Amino acid sequence: VELNNNNNEENIEELLKEIEDSYMINYLKREVCVKLWLEKVLGKDLPKNFIKNLQTGVELCNVVLYHNPGSIDTIYTNENDILINGENVNIKEADNSTFKHKLNLIFFLESTEKLGINKQYQFYISDLLQSQSIMKIVLFIEKL
Repeated sequence: VELNNNNNEENIEELLKEIEDSYMINYLKREVCVKLWLEKVLGKDLPKNFIKNLQTGVELCNVVLYHNPGSIDTIYTNENDILINGENVNIKEADNSTFKHKLNLIFFLESTEKLGINKQYQFYISDLLQSQSIMKIVLFIEKL
């Protein structure tokens, strides 16, 4: 962008728009790379809005287990099943699935600290469950 003294305000707005576009393009490229990497690690295709698929915490725990087998002992896989030390166990009690999802996400975040990822980069569980602060979530996963 060439700066022109006559239209300085317009030039600044145009420059800011170019910077914003460049930043967004860079972020979108990173998001695509994270999605492709997750698909490779998990061995399955994820939808375009893959963040929703991460809300149970199961896939994120599996990503950590890919890097550090045995680092997570328990994963709640669905309403009545638990993965304990790699074995699927059915439980009969009806439990709140959101609570189980939160537990999975806690297990995930705790294990990433053990992998050496600084806690300051972590996202809030509520952000993931409510599909907020997607950029922070993607950038955190990128650190894996």
